[in-house]
Amino acid sequence: MAPIVTTRLTQRGQVVIPRAVREQLGLTKGAGFAVVATENTIVLRRLDEPVAAEFDAVVGALRRQAKAAGIRPTDLEEAVEQARTPA
Repeated sequence: MAPIVTTRLTQRGQVVIPRAVREQLGLTKGAGFAVVATENTIVLRRLDEPVAAEFDAVVGALRRQAKAAGIRPTDLEEAVEQARTPA
């Protein structure tokens, strides 16, 4: 287990992630995080961009499901157009 390091909240509500932790995790400027809070715990989860192969796998699975359900590309285009049309 890595040693525990501390940090403080600034007046502007910012928290500095200590250098040792940034280096350990390979964090760079602009890294995104999901923030989850429970009682007295805050969890920061790094948001990594999906790997192209993972994205392709998801798209492939969605295409197979759409085909099995009988959904055509034109059905999707019509649904998007309908959703964009004001009621």
